[in-house]
Amino acid sequence: MRTILDRICDKWTLLVVATLDQERLRFGRSLISPALALASWAIDHIADIEAGRTAYETRNG
Repeated sequence: MRTILDRICDKWTLLVVATLDQERLRFGRSLISPALALASWAIDHIADIEAGRTAYETRNG
């Protein structure tokens, strides 16, 4: 899943969102739900994403 999320956002984005969730900081609460939805989507679609990546690499070497 980490490789999928790395494609979607840089490695710091989820770390920042997770940190904001732990404390009362501006935007912390409003970013948590979309970040969790993104992670859930990546988990649910990992097989499709990997198949697409393999197909692309096969076509493009």
